[in-house]
Amino acid sequence: MRPVGGVGELACDARVIAATNRDGGLGTERGALRVDLFHRLATVVVRLPPLRARPGDLDELVGAFLEELGREHGPRRMSPSARRAIREHTWPGNVRELRQAVLRAVTFSTDVIEAEHLFPTAWRQPIDPHIAPIGPGLVPPAASMSLASASLAGYEAMVKDAMVEALQRYGSLRSAADSMGMAKSTFADRARRLGVPLPFRGRR
Repeated sequence: MRPVGGVGELACDARVIAATNRDGGLGTERGALRVDLFHRLATVVVRLPPLRARPGDLDELVGAFLEELGREHGPRRMSPSARRAIREHTWPGNVRELRQAVLRAVTFSTDVIEAEHLFPTAWRQPIDPHIAPIGPGLVPPAASMSLASASLAGYEAMVKDAMVEALQRYGSLRSAADSMGMAKSTFADRARRLGVPLPFRGRR
């Protein structure tokens, strides 16, 4: 490799681990990856079933996440209802979604994690179309001028968090927009304004 700003190359020993969730036609011209790239990477190929197909991994993964997050937020324990909710959920976002759910629960709980900490309903509800759109100087009509800046900042933060959650949960721009009751173009424009990272194939 050649370091940034360097003039010579250095020898190094590295192992590359690559992952993709687009395995249709993998290794052929029909695949989402270039064939030559796939065959450079595919020394050992491991196909991992979705999380919903391996429920036996849930307890171990949740335990690992609680241990990791507990170093910063303090120890937490799962209530029976929370464990039941985890087992019954289909996890369309796989391990990423599970970690975000545990992080959310750790953030909003103090000791015992309940089901509502994992799956709060507020961010999954469609946004009220009567709420004033986000934009410079736009605030809900009932807000007083003295609270306008704080209200707008809080509202923007809430919508941004909901957008990030929706993208992580549903994986595509269209599905995330549908889950929040928005048109795809509205969702994309608002996400760019709020600094929400969009999927690489966000135009689909």
